[in-house]
Amino acid sequence: IARGSWSQADKAIVQMQQNVAQMLERLKEWDPDQDGLSNYAELMLYGTSWSDSDSDGDGYFDGSEV
Repeated sequence: IARGSWSQADKAIVQMQQNVAQMLERLKEWDPDQDGLSNYAELMLYGTSWSDSDSDGDGYFDGSEV
């Protein structure tokens, strides 16, 4: 493998790492159930459902209960 090929591969890997980091940051803020809590908060902090806006079924959005 030519020396330039490694340099190009290194640049591609760095770019992919940056892209993945940006995607993960966006996913942390994503709120598909629109309850006011991000997926990250629901999964990592509160233990509520990221896909159900009222995890405990009491008629209140999860975001208003935490």
